[in-house]
Amino acid sequence: MPVAAAGPDGATPCGYHPGNVATTNCQHCGTFICGLCEVTLEGRRLCVSCFDRLRSENKLETTISEFRDYGSIAASSAVFGCLIPYFSIILGPLAVYYSIKAFRQKKQMNETDGRLAIALSMILGLVGTGAVLFLIGTIVIGLISG
Repeated sequence: MPVAAAGPDGATPCGYHPGNVATTNCQHCGTFICGLCEVTLEGRRLCVSCFDRLRSENKLETTISEFRDYGSIAASSAVFGCLIPYFSIILGPLAVYYSIKAFRQKKQMNETDGRLAIALSMILGLVGTGAVLFLIGTIVIGLISG
């Protein structure tokens, strides 16, 4: 609705379209917006600028288009480290690192499923790393004393 049709006392202009009546305000920045500017998402009314900014910062869960599953990376590192023990010196710490990132990711996304698998990946990574370090230590001690 044009501002002129609402009368001089009955309308607040849109912050982006001064000729249009503002129907609401952005719940992020507070700018008055008209129906053309309003983006309703995740129960919030946003102006186009805030929507674009929040989307580019991945702060709107429903607009995230790329996702790195750190739990799967941790599990793969731990399993391959166990299958090929000589690589555990590298894959074990990677499994622990990605397990920590996976726990943080789950917390950030408010998810509770899959935490046991992440914990098991971390334990496998620690055990694999410890086993390889023990093996290396045993070989070094054998060479020194023998």
